[in-house]
Amino acid sequence: KLRTDQAIRAGKSRCAAKYEAPCKYCGVTVIRPACWPKYNHKGPFCGYSCSTLWRMKTNPKTQNTKIELLLQEKLQERNISFMPQQSVGNCSIADIFIEPNIVIYADGNYWHDYPNGLPRDHRITAKLQSLGFIVHRFWEHEILKDSLRCIDKVFASMTKIN
Repeated sequence: KLRTDQAIRAGKSRCAAKYEAPCKYCGVTVIRPACWPKYNHKGPFCGYSCSTLWRMKTNPKTQNTKIELLLQEKLQERNISFMPQQSVGNCSIADIFIEPNIVIYADGNYWHDYPNGLPRDHRITAKLQSLGFIVHRFWEHEILKDSLRCIDKVFASMTKIN
């Protein structure tokens, strides 16, 4: 490690010096130029994903959306135990998580770009599936129109596991 003051004495610019910083969320060591403040726009994280996940984990949102509440209500009616706003696979916060490996997302039509879906949503789904999770994504209009059909899909995947 070359400290900034050593780099300046050696005749190098401040940005020539580098420092290592571990990500606060995943622990990956990132090498950054010394001219960046230690806690720059990314903070003590390796990237945007880790900073978002850490923020959501330490400061979970206090209110569920209307469609998340509707799904939770239907799950409770079926006596299915679940955990709302659960971190899964070190890559996302699930709207609803059912042990051992069922993840449910309630995607709002506006925020998740219906009907195309966001590339980030597709990447997260693929990653979680590769880790062995069963991922259900329901659009807002599907939940509002027929929430029982959504819960039936979840229940069907639960019976396949058992």
